[in-house]
Amino acid sequence: MPRTVHAIDIGSTPLKAALVDEAGRILSAFQEASPLTVEKLDSEVVFRVAGEATRRGCADVQPDAIAITGATRTTVFADGNGAALSHAVKLDDGRGAQYQHDLRL
Repeated sequence: MPRTVHAIDIGSTPLKAALVDEAGRILSAFQEASPLTVEKLDSEVVFRVAGEATRRGCADVQPDAIAITGATRTTVFADGNGAALSHAVKLDDGRGAQYQHDLRL
C-alpha cells in the first residue's frame, strides 16, 4: 500500500478533505459545511468536525500523516493539557473592538 496523507481544509468555505497517496492520486474526497461560519466559534466543534473528516475520509485506511489547514488567523488558546480556554478567536472577531483606542500609540 502506498503511503498516504489525509488533508483537511477547515476554511470559511466548505470544509474539504481528501486522502491522497504519495503519487498525488486522490483516493477519497468529500466536503461539508464549514464550522467556521458561526460568530462564536467553539473549538471543540472544530476538533470534532476534523475528527469526523478523518473517519469519513480515511474509511479503513490508516493514513501515514494528517495535514490540517484552516482559516487565516484563527487561534485557539489552550491550557497545558491542550484543552481550549475559550471560544476560538477568528480574524473577524470583534470582542476586543471596545479597547482599540486604548491600544493605539
